[in-house]
Amino acid sequence: MANQNVNSLIRNLANELKDTMREPEPDREPLTYEEITRPPTDEEARDAIAACMRQCPGPDKCNSAGAIFAHRYYISCNRYKKWSDNQRTQLAIEKAVPLALVEASFETYEPKTETQEKALAVGKRFLQKEAYMSGKGILFLGPNGIGKTHIAVSIFRELVRLHIPVLFARPKTAGLYQEIEAYYRRIEEPKVLIYDDLGTELRKDFIVDLIFGLLDKRIAEEKSIIATSNLTKAGLRKWVGPRIFSRLSEKNYILEIDGEDHRLAHRDLF
Repeated sequence: MANQNVNSLIRNLANELKDTMREPEPDREPLTYEEITRPPTDEEARDAIAACMRQCPGPDKCNSAGAIFAHRYYISCNRYKKWSDNQRTQLAIEKAVPLALVEASFETYEPKTETQEKALAVGKRFLQKEAYMSGKGILFLGPNGIGKTHIAVSIFRELVRLHIPVLFARPKTAGLYQEIEAYYRRIEEPKVLIYDDLGTELRKDFIVDLIFGLLDKRIAEEKSIIATSNLTKAGLRKWVGPRIFSRLSEKNYILEIDGEDHRLAHRDLF
């Protein structure tokens, strides 16, 4: 589909170029350079967009990749751009997050307790205030099945849509030491890191050291981290130690969430 769109666009450009280079008719003045290169007027642009909309087959079937021709110029179709951005966002999510959460968003999260409502509000505020620009983040703590990862994926979705460099990652505990080390070095890079299941690395000391290095480096470089963990706040402090916990507390909202495991609450499976 992408190649067909590009080929169609090239053919249209070639035809317009041929028309521009055609010999002028005897009774018609040749076009000036200014006339050829001028951008379309607002009226020409509106007319071109309206004509395109009348015959639009839908953005998923667009043969010109969202380009609308108006007076020798191509202007971008907002409808196609929105559809394309949504496709890119969904593809990034499907590649990164657990299958059960590929449709997760703020709109589909249903808080059941006050702390869950607060977690949802904090997640939204993180985006509204652009807290990622100054390296601030959130640590969602609590038991299984209360929506910690759902909110984290919702934040991930919005950051992808906003073109903010973001990576969704989970603990890597299998493989050679060099492979695991390279993995944790790689996730140091993006502006925002969504890290799911912090604290499940406890069984391997060298991985814990890599995690501590990751947290320390991201704090020092003012890079945001959104993390989920089954640890309590006291458990997190004990695990990372007072120094790193203090640094985490300075730059991150550490929020404990309670509630019942929704996976066990919904047992009408079939």
